[in-house]
Amino acid sequence: MVRLILMVVSGLFFVALLSLAWHRLTPTPRPMILTAIRSSFLKTPLGLELSNVLGVSDETQNAPLDPAEIVKNAREKTLESINQRFSFVLTTQAIRGLLSRFDELSEEQKSVLREYVCSTDSGSGSVSQPYDSSSEQE
Repeated sequence: MVRLILMVVSGLFFVALLSLAWHRLTPTPRPMILTAIRSSFLKTPLGLELSNVLGVSDETQNAPLDPAEIVKNAREKTLESINQRFSFVLTTQAIRGLLSRFDELSEEQKSVLREYVCSTDSGSGSVSQPYDSSSEQE
């Protein structure tokens, strides 16, 4: 019984959302039943809030959605997210590798590394006195 009630409520909610977003989904005129559902749904606080969230509160400004544009935007967001994650993983791996080898460095190398990491200009990629490996005695 609960399952039936949930199915009916979710079905009604879907129809209400469809009635709100009709002009964003298709250029064809909204069927009369959906127009009645929309006007009733917009009288509720939930309906008003959803129409604002979906950007369909003013039907004169609603242009149909372009599926190609939706796919393009989703692709761009996905690639941006992947690039950010990849950059984070690479940075984390580099830091872990550096930390695992830090104890193996000479005191001069540790000093240069500390200076570079702790300097306020570390984002420039240059160290004021770069380490010269030819001066190290083996």
